[in-house]
Amino acid sequence: MGFTQDDGLALRKAQQAGFKSSAVITDEVSWPVHRFSCIQNPQCTDPAQVLRDAIEAADRHEEKTTVWLDVDAQSIPLYLLPAIQKLGHFPAAIVVTHAGLCTHGPNAGLTDPALQAALAKCSRGGAKWHPILKRLVICGGGQEPRTAE
Repeated sequence: MGFTQDDGLALRKAQQAGFKSSAVITDEVSWPVHRFSCIQNPQCTDPAQVLRDAIEAADRHEEKTTVWLDVDAQSIPLYLLPAIQKLGHFPAAIVVTHAGLCTHGPNAGLTDPALQAALAKCSRGGAKWHPILKRLVICGGGQEPRTAE
C-alpha cells in the first residue's frame, strides 16, 4: 500500500503534537531516513497512537525507509514502547536513539528487553540506516551490525 492522504494527515498530526519530523540526508541515495524527535510530553491525548500512525506513514512514504526515533528528553518517554507495540506486525525498519545510545549495533546500549521484542516483532529485516555509525547495516537475531551489501 502506497502513501495516502491519511498518511499525510498522520504526519501533520504528529508535527502538531510536537514530534519534530525531518528527512535525513545520507550518502545512500536509495535509502531514505525519516527522523522523529520524540519529546517527553507531546501535546495530544494519545501520543503512542499519534507516533504509531506517523511511523506507518513515514514508512509508506518511500520504499526502504528507515524510521529513526530520536529521543530528545532526559529519559525515554512512556509512550515510546506502546507506540512500537501498536505497530504489531507492520513491517518497518525502526531505529531508536537516546543519549548517544542506539537499539542496535555494537554496544547498543538501549537493550531493554520489551523494547527489543517490540522492534523485532515489527522489523521487516534487511538493511537499515544506523544514525550513530552513519551507514547502512544489517542487524538482527542478536548479531553485530555489518555493512549492507
